[in-house]
Amino acid sequence: MVKYGPPNTALGSRVAAQGEWILRHSNQALPTVRSVFRNDSRWGYTMDRLDTIPLELLDSRKFAPSIVRLLQASLWHQAPEVEFDESAHADRLAPITAPLTGRRRDVFNQLRDRIEWDRLSRGLTHGDPIFDNVLFARDGAMVLIDPIPSTPGLPDVIALDIGRIFQSCVGYERVTYELPAPDDVPLDIVISMTGLEHDDLTAALYFGIVHLLRSMVYVSARKAKHLLEECVDSLIGAATCRL
Repeated sequence: MVKYGPPNTALGSRVAAQGEWILRHSNQALPTVRSVFRNDSRWGYTMDRLDTIPLELLDSRKFAPSIVRLLQASLWHQAPEVEFDESAHADRLAPITAPLTGRRRDVFNQLRDRIEWDRLSRGLTHGDPIFDNVLFARDGAMVLIDPIPSTPGLPDVIALDIGRIFQSCVGYERVTYELPAPDDVPLDIVISMTGLEHDDLTAALYFGIVHLLRSMVYVSARKAKHLLEECVDSLIGAATCRL
């Protein structure tokens, strides 16, 4: 399998950097990358072939815990590499928060204000462990593709990955791909597995909303509206119960 983008472009640079990150952190949770290349026609990487299972056929209530277990065993216990920078984080938020108005914005701001960044659990993060990024090796082992290396604006805190899992739990794939399933997954299934402390839970709900807002930029206005009204509002509701 080959992933690539045009040379000397943001896409090509991002894909090649992703391949290098996987090579540097090679373990059972990640695809096996064979080479990273930058030539005159494309930049990217090659990896072993993986298989997919239609999302609507998966048991989401078992799928989400499986992702958590894989991250716990393979990535989260490793040393973090990128520290949080408040200014860089604000820059990441600026282009995406316009859809939040009224109560949504109030709850979002309360979540952000309550995060104690220096108290969050830290470790190496995948960056995008949503249901859609799970494939399977020939031996049936689960593999998480398309990691997003951390940045000062979105640093190596475990809550960032948990927020991604929350994103899928509240229906991101269902809405984006207009699926009859998978059904939404109660957040408590994930929370109970991770043993989240209050600060981490607050940050995970916050990041779940941030991830959804980022995803809304890449879909149609109609789907963005559904993501806001169904998925974001689900996390807003969960946050309201805990604030």
